[in-house]
Amino acid sequence: KKLDTWFSVNPRTGVKHEVLSFDKVDRTCPLTDSDESILLGKTEYNILMFDSKSKEKQWNITFFDYASTAMESERVNSYG
Repeated sequence: KKLDTWFSVNPRTGVKHEVLSFDKVDRTCPLTDSDESILLGKTEYNILMFDSKSKEKQWNITFFDYASTAMESERVNSYG
């Protein structure tokens, strides 16, 4: 199973808002130009292995991957 979630984080205050996920949609096209927020993507992977003969679950693993895009040079220069 794969589950994607996008967050908006204000780099000055640390305030985080969930923008888009499988369960909840605040905005379908989030814009960050109106504030200083950075969009971060989080993908959760859940993998299960079953025994093909007994059909019993042998093990499972969950891991996360995070992604973001680079800031434009104008924002980098005005950051901080």
